[in-house]
Amino acid sequence: MNKNLEILMVYKSNIFMLLIIQLISAGGVISAVIENDFVGAKQCAICHQQQFDDWNTSGHSKPMAEADKTSVLGNFSNIDISFHNVQNHFFTEKGKYWVKTTDVAGQQETHQIRYTF
Repeated sequence: MNKNLEILMVYKSNIFMLLIIQLISAGGVISAVIENDFVGAKQCAICHQQQFDDWNTSGHSKPMAEADKTSVLGNFSNIDISFHNVQNHFFTEKGKYWVKTTDVAGQQETHQIRYTF
């Protein structure tokens, strides 16, 4: 495999794993995102109450919530985490959630966390 491609794959894997670590350490996420064409889970519950209850109490109702103080359970209180020898800094600024990390070229990058998983 091309060395640059291999480094890129590790880098992307690191970002994903860091987010998973944050979520696992916090115990999960809250809320659900409703798509533009979706009528809403509560509308489905009118005819499918048992399925709605099963879904709503499972982890399946929680992915892709907009990142806010009710949905982000990971630690973003200016903490540093090293993963695969890459330093990462998790923080909040003006109510938004951010991670600062190093790209494959060794440059610092800052990414907003917009959704939970």
